[in-house]
Parts: sequence; C-alpha cells; structure tokens
Amino acid sequence: MKPKIAIIGAGWAGLAAAAQLSSQALVTVFEASRQAGGRARGLKNSNSDFVHIDNGQHLLLGAYEQVFRLRAMCGVDAEEHTVRLPSQWHLLDGLDFKTRHLPAPLHALMGMLLAKSWTFADKRRWLQDAYALKRAQKWLPTHDTNVLAWLNSRQVPEKHIAEFWRPLVLATMNTPLDVASLHTLAVVLDDGLLNKRRASDFCLATTDLHTWLVEPVCRYLQQQGVNIRFQNRITALQKAADGRHWVVGGESFDRVVIATAPYHVVDVLGEHYATSVKTHFDQLSYSAITTVYLRYDVPLPLPHTIQGTAYGCSQWLINRDKLLIAKQELAAVISVSETHAHKTPDEWVSAVHQDVLALQADMPLPTHSLVITEKRATVQACVQRAVPPMAALNKQGLYLAGDYCHPRYPATLEGAVQSGFATASMCVADWKNA
Repeated sequence: MKPKIAIIGAGWAGLAAAAQLSSQALVTVFEASRQAGGRARGLKNSNSDFVHIDNGQHLLLGAYEQVFRLRAMCGVDAEEHTVRLPSQWHLLDGLDFKTRHLPAPLHALMGMLLAKSWTFADKRRWLQDAYALKRAQKWLPTHDTNVLAWLNSRQVPEKHIAEFWRPLVLATMNTPLDVASLHTLAVVLDDGLLNKRRASDFCLATTDLHTWLVEPVCRYLQQQGVNIRFQNRITALQKAADGRHWVVGGESFDRVVIATAPYHVVDVLGEHYATSVKTHFDQLSYSAITTVYLRYDVPLPLPHTIQGTAYGCSQWLINRDKLLIAKQELAAVISVSETHAHKTPDEWVSAVHQDVLALQADMPLPTHSLVITEKRATVQACVQRAVPPMAALNKQGLYLAGDYCHPRYPATLEGAVQSGFATASMCVADWKNA
C-alpha cells in the first residue's frame, strides 16, 4: 500500500517533493495561485509588451546539480533552453575577469591573475582574502560573524568590497553585508567558485522559467498520476477524526508536506499546530529583488551576455538579445532593493537607463519597460541563521520544505529543490517505519 501525501505549495520545493514522491505515494498538490512556480515563475499570462519573462531575472549555477536532476527526471535535456558560460565577472566600471578552462581551483586563480582593471597587488590581496575565508570554514560554524565585520577586521580595501565582495553577497545571498552570514558566504564561495570548474559556470535560461522547468515538471507529475489543484488555498490544518490522518481540501492524507513561502507556513499550520515554529518564523527577515526589463529601438551597448556595475544602480545587466530571447532587450537586477530610496516604476527605469547611458551617451530612451519587485523575495541569510525546529511537526506527520530549510545554502533555487527531495525521502521513510 502506498501512503497518501498532500503537498501544499507548488513552488520549486513542492514540485521537487512531488516528483520524488510520485512513484512511491499517492500525491495531491494544492496551490493557492493559478500557476505553479512560486517565487521563481514565468509570467505566462502577462499583459505586458514582453514575452518569456519571469517574476524576476534568475541566474543558475553549474553547482545546481539537483535542479538539473529534476529536469532530467522529467525528460528534459540538461542543455535545452540553456546557455552555459564560464563564471565571469564583467563589471562595466571595475573588476573584469572570467574563469579559465582548467581544473578547480586553478580555473578561478588563473582567471583572477589575468583579470583586467586590477593591479597585481589587488589580485594578490584578493587571493589572500579568498583563501582566508576558505580556511575560516573550520571555525565559522560555531563563531559566525557578519561579512562587513570580517572585511573590516581584515582591512579589505573599499575598492575590493565595491567590485567583488558586495556584488557577490548581494547576488548570491540577497542580504546586506552588515547582517549577512560569513559562514554562508564561505559555503557559497567554496561550492560555487573554488570546488569544481563546472560548478562555477553561469547557466542562463533562454526562455521563461515556466517553460524551462515548471511546465515539464507539471507535465511529468500529471503523467505519474499526481493531481495538482490550482487556486486552492489551505489554512489551519486539522486532524481527521481518527487522530492519525490529516484533512486537506476535504480529503484524508497520511502525511502533509508544507512547501509554501515561509511567511505562509504559520497560516497553513493554524494556531494550534504552529506553536513549535511560530517564534522562528516571526523572527525571519526578508529582502526584496527588483527586476527592470527594458527594450530599445537600437542595438544595446552591452558587450557581454551578463555584466555588472559596481557603482551604478543595476547590479547585473543581462543582455536578452544575446540569449536570443528578444531583440534589443535587457533585464537589470537590483538585489536588496528595499535599501534604495523608494522608487516608482518610472524612477527605476530612469536609474537603469542612466547605467546604460554610462556605456553609450547617445542611447535613446527605452521604448518599452516593465518593473517587477518581489518584496519578500528571499529570507535573509543572517548570522547564525538556523533552520526551523521541525522535530515536533515531523512526529505528527507534518513536514516543511523550502529554500529557507536548507542548513548550508542561502535562499536559492538549488536549496529549494534539495529541500524538496530531502523532505520527500524523510516523509516516506517515516511512514514506512510508523
């Protein structure tokens, strides 16, 4: 007999859990909105002038092995709709380097040694700081500190902070430097840049995320007999009359996986069952990400597929023309965007256009624009960040899945998928042992 399992939330963690469970259980997925994908979804029914857009521009890394495994489970070739580039750091107003086709960590070391715009002394100092952070992993699990305090303690030059460390933290952790966990940054730097050459690759979707991942997974789940119920919001879970099962959407289930955004978990659990985790979720802090899509009627002055600015508003500019998504279009990403002065959509467009003007002073105004801000895009990767206390929930057949549950990574797509897979395995194992 197979267990009957409800998954609440069809984001990347929920989809991964459903895919893992589909051959071992009778699975039903409940999703509050009209489409799957959660906080990393394509806007398929957008009324904008843009096509193949997401609720925010996302960059994947070669280290996202479980994301690519999920695609493979659903019959999608790893390279389909994907551009894979060597890790590169093309700041239009600063450091300019890319990794080389060498074994790790030589690929990164040689890339930095051949970097443009930094002196040899700058490069040597960067190597010293990078490997100091790598060595610090021995003591950081018990003596974590914030990134800015560590940089200041080492008297890292402001130029290095502006042109490498701050862009790295904002891009990978979406957390201000003065609260960002140094331990988490060490994990990111090691796993994402210094560990394996292919792990450091940049992987960019040449379509929207719905087409790239969500649609294939949903199709696979339906083929496996998984029922996905959209526009079905679940709140205040209740036990069945037998005291062992859970009632979700009017049906009885053996186990329940809660894979919603973290700020919905307490509402899903309800006041009674949220007691053990409510304090944890009340204390979480979030950061926003703003994406500005612009289209011009002239060619873009962007030399690379992805490039950044150290001193401008746009942390990263993605040339959607080079991705063959749309002619003369770019996507600008601003992490921790809540720290900027409150901007209207027109002000965001103007700020990004100023960065483009710095490259080509006679660029005309964009002909089309779209601004999307996810106000609670990710949980901040704070010092001594802990995962929710889940033991009490697990004993009752309730499980949490999401990027905020990953013990090592900041809030990433890979963390969400890994959490979904791990939760699914735990859920089945507990049911078999019950």
